[in-house]
Amino acid sequence: MIIKNKSLFFQAIIIFLFFCVLAIVTFKGYCKVYKNYNFDTQALLTWDYSSYKGLLPYKDTFYPYGLLPYYENTLPFFQLISFFIGPILYTLFFIVIMKVWQDKLYALLIFILFYFFIEKFIGHDVFNRYGIITILACITAYLFLRNSYLPSKITLVLGVATGLIFSLVNDQGTYGVLIVTLFILFNPIIKYGFRNIFSRNYYKNTGKSIIVFSLGIIIGLIPFAVYLTYNNILYDFYVSFIRLSDSALYAKTPFFPYSRSPENLFTFVSIFLTIFYITYNKFFRKIDFNFIFYLQLGLISVLILLEQKSLIRSISEQITFISFLLFMLLFYDFRKFLEKLKVPSLSILICSSILGIFILYRIPFKHFNTEYNLANLDPKACLNKNVNNLLSSKNEYGLVKQRIEKDLNYKGKIFSFPGDPIFYILNKQKPPYYSNVYDSSSLIAQEKQVRYIKERGIQYIIYNKKVLAVQDGVPDFIRGNFELRFILNNFTPVNKIGDFLLLKKDSGKDFFKERFLDTVPKFKKYLLQVDFAFIPKSEGLYKKRFLNNINNLVLQKSTVRNINSFLTNKSVGSDNTVLVVWGSNVGQKGDRAWITLKTKDNLETTIYFYKCTNRKPCIINLSRLPLFYKNRIIEKIIVNSSFNDLIEMRNSSNDNTLW
Repeated sequence: MIIKNKSLFFQAIIIFLFFCVLAIVTFKGYCKVYKNYNFDTQALLTWDYSSYKGLLPYKDTFYPYGLLPYYENTLPFFQLISFFIGPILYTLFFIVIMKVWQDKLYALLIFILFYFFIEKFIGHDVFNRYGIITILACITAYLFLRNSYLPSKITLVLGVATGLIFSLVNDQGTYGVLIVTLFILFNPIIKYGFRNIFSRNYYKNTGKSIIVFSLGIIIGLIPFAVYLTYNNILYDFYVSFIRLSDSALYAKTPFFPYSRSPENLFTFVSIFLTIFYITYNKFFRKIDFNFIFYLQLGLISVLILLEQKSLIRSISEQITFISFLLFMLLFYDFRKFLEKLKVPSLSILICSSILGIFILYRIPFKHFNTEYNLANLDPKACLNKNVNNLLSSKNEYGLVKQRIEKDLNYKGKIFSFPGDPIFYILNKQKPPYYSNVYDSSSLIAQEKQVRYIKERGIQYIIYNKKVLAVQDGVPDFIRGNFELRFILNNFTPVNKIGDFLLLKKDSGKDFFKERFLDTVPKFKKYLLQVDFAFIPKSEGLYKKRFLNNINNLVLQKSTVRNINSFLTNKSVGSDNTVLVVWGSNVGQKGDRAWITLKTKDNLETTIYFYKCTNRKPCIINLSRLPLFYKNRIIEKIIVNSSFNDLIEMRNSSNDNTLW
């Protein structure tokens, strides 16, 4: 961003130096100490451990964020970059705010409130990450304000900057490419209307800008490409990057409790109000486009791009600072409206300050659970500090380790499921490529995890029975079906320590016939009373055509009574057996149904799901039920009293066609 005002330039220098000093006082070392050891913090600590051990990202460990966060706690060069990111971002945001608010006293107030918003709600680490794409959007908006198309030199520099950002923080660089591209494509349309899209100049100038921007990106990517080539992991990065969406594809999002948090509400309201305000100003007030308008477009674009991640897992609390900026921009015009009503400026300032403080301390947002410890820069010392904190706060981790080490066949060969990768650090063991079931959602990833168990001769599975769904509410038998199938078929429960079950390698036993399972009734219920939610309905909607490819009809549409009569005379195994529940005209959308299946070996499991209506199919692949990870003979089907549907039984030879 170009600073023509000398006064603003010196103010920015002061702000930068202030935050540098604050960073020094705050850090005094770079040991990030975690307050508790949940999914996120364990993953972060395990990545720190992998980095310290010299494991390469993309090749030796799954890491989706880029080189900077991977090495920022272990390599001095990246520590230095990470140190300066915060002061640089705060300085750039200060410049933006000062350019928006003409009244510098208001601008300073907004900046102070913005800082405390970061401090109270999201933490500086999160801001340092998502602040990169946010400030890039702000700078891009400013550059495009007075130019339909940017000069080639500026476009090239913008491309280089975006490429460098991608090299350091992959996801933010990706968003940067999208943001700048959107401005290149749509800015001429914003300025001159949709008629411009039909002109030859539009395609000529847009094409030129895209080419120059792409060239800049390539130049910015050169250091990253050198690193990948030197370490012979260029292909590993490519594969890792293109598979980042796998978590979304295998997440079964109907389970996701989306948009109900105060954070999500805050973001949605800010987007809606801003879009409404922009539309009103454009079409009713006929206001010319200004910096605020472009800034709003940039921030909305960032929020929409980031919110798509919430389809997989919510990051709504992390991006609330962007929503806060949008609200402040709306407040700017509201302040001008109050001044037109001849409300004294001092009164507005005082009331604004009181309101801002109230918002900061009354909104029930979450706060992240990391803090910086006054430690040294030694990554080993930092790791040890976190491990010792864990053992002192959660003694069961140490007890699990002690119990396993008593076994002569132990040999450091353990596997954590669904994901407490801290055990790999405790046991000085190289972690698997994916540290948890969430990251290893795809079938390819799960197969990689199973190969790790086989090739390393894993003797114990450490199963956290308390964590039944990681991150997004999707049960583990939904997300990690292939991986869980292998575990339950090859390991048997032998002990319980706190929240953990110890499963020992023993493929000769039937997991569900072990008496030990009765000592953990909640876990047993979780495996045998399976809530498929919308999955059968979704399978019927999108995969109905595959039914025609399943030629092996076991039993045509029948009532439950006829099915049970059929099962009495015929031996029907669960392997590759598919139930097709044809919805009746009775019932309403959102009604629930359940089906209990009893087996010849005196076991049973129950499926809960949202029923289909109007003779549409719900498809249930029995092979996906934990009880049927082993083939069992189905003896009887029991349904709920309001069940009026017909059921069809088919045999599917392709286990991967239907979920």
